[in-house]
Amino acid sequence: MNASNAKTKYGVVKETVFGTTPATPALVSQKHSSANFTLTKEELLDDSKSGNRGYSFAQHGNTAVTGTLTGNFTHTNFDTLLETVMFGEWTSNVLKRGETRKSVTIEEAQSDINVFRQFTGVVGNGFTLEAPVDGLITISFDFMGLKETVAGTSLDATYTDSANIQPFTHCGGTITEGGTPIAYVSSVSVSVANNITQDYYWGVCDTGDLVP
Repeated sequence: MNASNAKTKYGVVKETVFGTTPATPALVSQKHSSANFTLTKEELLDDSKSGNRGYSFAQHGNTAVTGTLTGNFTHTNFDTLLETVMFGEWTSNVLKRGETRKSVTIEEAQSDINVFRQFTGVVGNGFTLEAPVDGLITISFDFMGLKETVAGTSLDATYTDSANIQPFTHCGGTITEGGTPIAYVSSVSVSVANNITQDYYWGVCDTGDLVP
């Protein structure tokens, strides 16, 4: 059975312990234009020769969770995701680079077919903010995570709705450099990359750690 994309939604909740969903998670619906989260599995082949030109065994090895999410940039609706990229917290509407890892649990809810994909230990590997003069300002995230669990029920049956806020445009905006406004700007593109790597430990195929 195929799910309807129009009925697929994403919920986000902060983790206080890396890789562990809170005991009573209160998920907030995440606005987005597109999103895709994937679990990939390494394929391990036994190349022992048996005279029949085939492989004796094939099995799965290490797994990896990756994801992307894009949206029209609005005030507050991407604050939690930005914290996971910047390793910091918002203070008085300012987010600076920090040193403490911020992780979230993200649920992909396909409620029309009762399939709920839950990704734990998700951190932002980077983002790109695009501010053209002929469209909405957009943001694109790259994510990495520890583990995927597929369930028949949601972590939170009643998501908190994200704020209904108009997306940003360039109209009326000002770009400053060192506190001085720049007179003419035709477009703005800002990118951050954490270059996170996945670590694995003997005996467990799930990702063991995410190291920036």
